[in-house]
Amino acid sequence: MFPFGGNDLVCSFVALTAKRVEELYESLSRKNAEIYVQRSKQLYAASPMRTKLFTWELKNVEIAALADPSIHGKENVVANMKEIDPARYVFFTAEAG
Repeated sequence: MFPFGGNDLVCSFVALTAKRVEELYESLSRKNAEIYVQRSKQLYAASPMRTKLFTWELKNVEIAALADPSIHGKENVVANMKEIDPARYVFFTAEAG
């Protein structure tokens, strides 16, 4: 229940009840979260926020978007997956949801 051997802590400080010790741990946890947020804000105040996590630059790429009614629906999708990569189909079944 308590980190750092809670029973020893209660025995060392007889004046503290188990409820009070639990309240102190909760308070410590909240303060820890506040410090984390404060440090995070200070870190980003010193440098500009990133707008992109990463960027891809592609050359000579062709993208085809197809709308074919024969691949719509769960059974058709699973059948096409099985046709494209039969080795991975082991993990998929038409009944799986």
